[in-house]
Amino acid sequence: MINFLKNNYFNKKKSFYRVDIQVSIFTIIILTIVYLLLSYFYYNIAFKDMLRSLGEQTNLVFSYVDENTNIDAILNINTAEDVDKYEYRNNQKLFFRTRMYTGVNDIYSVKKNINGDYIYVVDSVEKSAYNFKAPGTLVDESLIPSLDRAYNGEVVYPDKIIKTNFGKVYKTYIPVYQRNVVAGVVVIELLANHQYDTYITINIAMFILIFIACILVIFFSNILFKRISNPSFKDIFNSDQLTKLKNRNAYELDINNFNAQKAKHLIGIYTIDLNNLKKVNDTLGHNMGDKYLQLAARALKLNSNKNMLLYRTGGDEFVIISLEETLDNMEIVKNKIYDTFEKIKPKWNVKTSLSIGYALYDDSLDESLLATFTRADKNMYVQKQKFHNNDK
Repeated sequence: MINFLKNNYFNKKKSFYRVDIQVSIFTIIILTIVYLLLSYFYYNIAFKDMLRSLGEQTNLVFSYVDENTNIDAILNINTAEDVDKYEYRNNQKLFFRTRMYTGVNDIYSVKKNINGDYIYVVDSVEKSAYNFKAPGTLVDESLIPSLDRAYNGEVVYPDKIIKTNFGKVYKTYIPVYQRNVVAGVVVIELLANHQYDTYITINIAMFILIFIACILVIFFSNILFKRISNPSFKDIFNSDQLTKLKNRNAYELDINNFNAQKAKHLIGIYTIDLNNLKKVNDTLGHNMGDKYLQLAARALKLNSNKNMLLYRTGGDEFVIISLEETLDNMEIVKNKIYDTFEKIKPKWNVKTSLSIGYALYDDSLDESLLATFTRADKNMYVQKQKFHNNDK
């Protein structure tokens, strides 16, 4: 397990230095920054413009209300019993008509009582409505900071849309004056469902587009840089360039991954070694030695299938990891490889052949696939010894 974790760590560390991965990471960072900048500018331009537009709509509504509001309704209304007063009924009708004609979600007035507490004064709904705010009732504490600002003479426009049970609301607090003194505050709520949902939809769409762009960049940079740096379109880090098989690094990664699986009983391992490779190199030259290795790899490829993974793990050493194997089939494959190599090998004055050993994972014999490999390797060396005995 320690070796497995260690190999995974080093493989991940090495893979980071691949150009395509570096470009993918760099591009993702750039696109993320672009998304954040777009969100920032979109907020400062589109969202704030939406708030300004709602603010202008509120001002139009208030200009109508302000012209027709009876200031006495604010000064003389103090308790729930005052709903039957003329001043209350007159202003309630004004607020109700304003809601009907302008599409305002809610409009009501607030003032301070003799104790300095904020109380509701006139509401736009009838007293029989479930959401009626009775005169003299203390306002919700969440409104107090904005009411304080309005009582100081400021028209308080919101800097965000508020989510409520009735929808998304834009709430403005506008002071009402009597002889240049703030007598109360009119609170106007506009529904902003459409504007808010449009803003959120565009923001989500930008995120999705950036995310898709990241995926596409990773995909295409992986393909592009492999083609630029490696025209044969092979993973250089895991490939043996001479034979075009997987290399030792890929073998160690794969064997550890297979080893981590619970079901290993159908996994077979072949080990293959070239006989007299050193002699070919010494007498015929290293070019012929390379050809020897390529011919051996070709013999393995010609007798492999989709369940076989082929590796060159050392100078003259090859390994096959075969899935869904049986011992009978492994014997057949071994003989086919022998026969194929005999047909394609050159007629040199140095005797050449392959030594092949194999073993099928057996949980009664093998603690892991490394033990299976060891048994296959021993069988291969038996064949190699026979070759050398006959080559004397």
